[in-house]
Amino acid sequence: MDVKASLEEYQTVTNSRSNSYNIKTSIDLIKQSDIDHEFRTTVIPGIHDTDMLQEIKTLIEGAKRFTLQGFQPTNCMNPSFNNLSRLYEKDASSKKTVGRFGLR
Repeated sequence: MDVKASLEEYQTVTNSRSNSYNIKTSIDLIKQSDIDHEFRTTVIPGIHDTDMLQEIKTLIEGAKRFTLQGFQPTNCMNPSFNNLSRLYEKDASSKKTVGRFGLR
């Protein structure tokens, strides 16, 4: 499951009317299931900071896997993101990035 932002920032980041209760319920159902799963967050420069990634980490606590992905500024749900810098996959998942956010 792609977790785009903290629940507080989800609507802003996705430029949508996302329901945080439904997102949280989906996360909980996945974590409690017996199916293999992974949560992912695309790290967007200038949007995701340490605090937001820590909030996401807390939200998915107990998940089997959490992966950080590089950002590609193309056809974004929020058109203003199309002008942001690209973050390469190797930079998003680097030990430096992962360590900085206290993630595994």
